[in-house]
Amino acid sequence: MSVSTEVTPSKEPQHMSVYLTSGKEKTFQYDEDLPCLPVPPLQQTLDRYLLSVKPHATDEEFEMTKEIVKKFESGIGKELHERLLAHAAKKKNWLDDWWLHYAYLIVREPLLPTMNTTGFHPLNFTLWKPSIEKSSEYGSLNLWGFLDFNLALREQRLKPQKSYEGTPFSMRQFRWLFNCTRIPGRGADSLYSTWKTKDEGDCPLHIIFLCHGHIWTMYPWDSAGKPLTPPELEVQLRHIRETSDALGPGPSLSVLTCDTRENWAQNRDWLKSLSVNNMRNLHHIDSSMLVFVLDDTTPENFNQHTPYDAMVSVMLAHYQYLLFKEMNGKWTGPTEVRYFPMPTLLHFDMDAKLVEAISSAKETSLSYINNICAKLFIFADYGKDFLRTHKLHPDAFVQMSIQLAYQRLHGKPAPTYETATTRQFYDGRTETLRSCTVESVDWVQTMLSPKASTSEKFHKMKIAMDTHNCHMKQCQNGEGVDRHLFGLYVVALESGMDIPDLFMDPSYTKSGGGGNYVLSTSTVGYSPVFGGTSAMVPQGYGCFYSMVSDRMNFFLSGFKSSEEINVDAFKNALRASLCDMQNILLVPNSSL
Repeated sequence: MSVSTEVTPSKEPQHMSVYLTSGKEKTFQYDEDLPCLPVPPLQQTLDRYLLSVKPHATDEEFEMTKEIVKKFESGIGKELHERLLAHAAKKKNWLDDWWLHYAYLIVREPLLPTMNTTGFHPLNFTLWKPSIEKSSEYGSLNLWGFLDFNLALREQRLKPQKSYEGTPFSMRQFRWLFNCTRIPGRGADSLYSTWKTKDEGDCPLHIIFLCHGHIWTMYPWDSAGKPLTPPELEVQLRHIRETSDALGPGPSLSVLTCDTRENWAQNRDWLKSLSVNNMRNLHHIDSSMLVFVLDDTTPENFNQHTPYDAMVSVMLAHYQYLLFKEMNGKWTGPTEVRYFPMPTLLHFDMDAKLVEAISSAKETSLSYINNICAKLFIFADYGKDFLRTHKLHPDAFVQMSIQLAYQRLHGKPAPTYETATTRQFYDGRTETLRSCTVESVDWVQTMLSPKASTSEKFHKMKIAMDTHNCHMKQCQNGEGVDRHLFGLYVVALESGMDIPDLFMDPSYTKSGGGGNYVLSTSTVGYSPVFGGTSAMVPQGYGCFYSMVSDRMNFFLSGFKSSEEINVDAFKNALRASLCDMQNILLVPNSSL
């Protein structure tokens, strides 16, 4: 492990992100005291499920579903619910392990691009215009931002996140940001983490770099435990890039991670079997703080731009944004470059079988990546400030615009997933808010009717948004539909029972159950940071957004292979919807 020969620590500049830090509270101090995740009453969940089915089922289908639900409630559902309650009585979060396993670790498709999150760094629009010439400078600043955040996290200087009412949120997910990897396995993957707070002890702090098919390792800290400065990191990055260029294209071993999980598991086992050196290198990579990719391409426009990947926390991206904005996008600290050992190239022992596997993995990965259509849409006519003046919740408003956009384009409602947080509970993560409701469909039909008055459109919009806000509160209180039904399904599955009719009912799938949401949506918050992931189903859209004072930023996605969708047309429909909704609000109150 390389360390600095100098003892003088670098000085970091003061920055706006100081509001994210706290000297009075520790980052994880509330986690163990959070309440247990509740199991909702069975009848309540089933009643709410039926309401969510109604917009997507015919009258005949709905009557059949009502009968199935009725039998489920008095029969097998009652038994499953009692077993779930018994399971929950032994755990502070009855869902956590199941959700990690069934929703993530058993997925066999490549993680990129089906599960990884991508986003646009806000500074790429202003201070950091994409540039090959400045890539090392921007890369070193970006890397320094990661290091600075990790140090604050290890020292627990990040302020614990809380609800608007001041209720602490679970911060456990921040433990998986660094020094964590997903190990491929036969049938299911596993997580491997070596991260610790400073109070808990030491953890690996080296970084892995990928450049032109080569794999490098570097220790980016000085002897005082502070990150190397951006000028010092830039020297390291330039060494990696220039040396990799001189060496020519490397074996691209990392491409194997972009294959299907089964293939990667088999190839990883084979790679380990070839030599002890390979086993040692893999462990070194698995335990690293992060993997940093030095790309050698530049996008022609922002529809191709993917400046950072797997950004699992908006807080991290927002922290970096504030950090660099205060610095005006440039390093304002010491410019002296101290001596540090250069990064080390990792060498693997390979054979013809692995070379062929790499070629195959490239083809597989490209087939998935090239099937993704991702669009950036910035709506600059108004933002959350305009909505606040009309006493409307920005998220509910945007969700209604998505409903209107889809139905005006496709002529029917779509089962819709919106992320709701349950982080106020122990190890809480998310719940599904089914935002396509009877009330939203009624409002959309009114909006699309040439006979409807502006007053009628306004009042039905308010009703639809109030319903949405009510459902959001229910989900945040652990009283949603999907996670409870998921728990009942898993109980049946792991007990060796036949899958209940409720989960085999066509209305279950048509309403989004089992991960079949045509619209996969989520708010990224109220900052310039935004991004998203792929759609949930082939015939669906991904719609992810952030809302700032004067505009709304959208990340839209879909699959090119689907003949049922058109991301550009959806973007245009969304723009039209937001304009139509603004026009309603601009009508004098006396006319409403």
